[in-house]
Amino acid sequence: MKRIVLSLLALALVLLVIAPMGFGFWAEHRLQALLEAITENGVVDYTVVNTQRGWFTTTSEVVLEVGGDIGRAYRAYQIKAKVNDVQPLKLTLRNTIHHGPFPWFGVDGGLTDLIPSVATVDSEVVAFGSSKPLAKPVPLTIHTRLALLGGGHTNMRVPKFQGLTDNGSGTVTWSGLDADFDFGAGFKSLRTRLRAPLLTLATAGGRVRLSGLALDSDTHKGIEQISLGNVALSLDSFEMTPKDGSPFALAGIVATGNSVARGDVIDTQADLRVKSVTAGGVKVGPGVYRIVLRNLDAKSLAKIDSTLTQLKKQDIPRQQMSMMMGATLLGVMPQLLEKGPILEIPELSLETEYGKLNGSGRLTVDVSDRAALSNPLMLRQALVAEVDVQIPEKFVEAIMARRVKKELAAKGESYSDEQLTALARRQLQQRLQSTPLGRMLERQGGMYRFKASIARGQLTVNGRAVGVAGGTR
Repeated sequence: MKRIVLSLLALALVLLVIAPMGFGFWAEHRLQALLEAITENGVVDYTVVNTQRGWFTTTSEVVLEVGGDIGRAYRAYQIKAKVNDVQPLKLTLRNTIHHGPFPWFGVDGGLTDLIPSVATVDSEVVAFGSSKPLAKPVPLTIHTRLALLGGGHTNMRVPKFQGLTDNGSGTVTWSGLDADFDFGAGFKSLRTRLRAPLLTLATAGGRVRLSGLALDSDTHKGIEQISLGNVALSLDSFEMTPKDGSPFALAGIVATGNSVARGDVIDTQADLRVKSVTAGGVKVGPGVYRIVLRNLDAKSLAKIDSTLTQLKKQDIPRQQMSMMMGATLLGVMPQLLEKGPILEIPELSLETEYGKLNGSGRLTVDVSDRAALSNPLMLRQALVAEVDVQIPEKFVEAIMARRVKKELAAKGESYSDEQLTALARRQLQQRLQSTPLGRMLERQGGMYRFKASIARGQLTVNGRAVGVAGGTR
């Protein structure tokens, strides 16, 4: 009996000693899968440049390079700034992988409290722009736990910072960032929580201030591997105060989105709400914008998404990308339109001191005419749309009066408020009469109204049929 117990203890000891090395190879595979998931959208690419394996710990260096529009914009910025050695937008991460099943190292306040795991990973930024190492790592902490049954958790923290901009001409105040990401097995689900309380940038040209940024999302891979679920983004305020000119400010911004699958189609909805908007000396709000998309063919969306991802990975010129995307859209259009997709703006509203601006619209297709759905030249006959917009007359006049006042001030001229209002009304009427859209507006009960619909190729505006050439009959 004693010999059996000793044998079992010896076996357990051997397994305990051998296990970390096996978990190390497993952890490398899981970490690579995580990198694949991060870079699958085609915007970011990665390269593992160095790996040093140990029994209990492995270190690796990974270069992440951002391409697409962001990468091109970064290169353009360097050229404009006359940088001698133009570099792609990339950074190097050094990952310290602590092997499971019980990672004894890298314990960090609850994230890695000796919970059985494949590994825990501590990541730090050690190079930016080029392969030349930084004097010291960027003050950014990234901790990841790879769970035994798949999936895991990543926490990212950026500490508070206050200092000068790169050229020393301005100051930056950053209150830090805290983000948590929970990803499921096979990366089929992702929950995100991000908070950034305050960012202020002050230069000789003015100040930019962003406060109370929060992002929460809960998504999963659904039909045709399309991401479905909920997302919510909120911002307490965004302010731009130039040294010369009027400030621009947004307050109480809340944007939400939701996507669900119904059979083989996708329905999605997005809402944008803002408490107030200040621009050009005018303050308006609250405002609401809601858009709904229904009956979107899942296979067509997946084809569009796949093509776009592949084009991003190739980093081809934008014009060529647009042509190739256009060809893809033409190819999937019949299948997409056969489901009778609906684009609807059920609410567009903005409160002003002069009244409420209102709008709504709807666009769909008549699926009964199959020939029109597969022929872009005949598609106009299948479109069914309607739009209704109402703008307070006094609000439009007030905007015009401010413009007139600014123009007169530039000439050194001054008028009374009554004279400015009268002059603004005359200019407004002249401009409305000089444009086709302006001539279509109707004045009803102190509002400018534009109500239009189209069916079977016939456009009707405010109850009057409008010919293809733009005339009315």
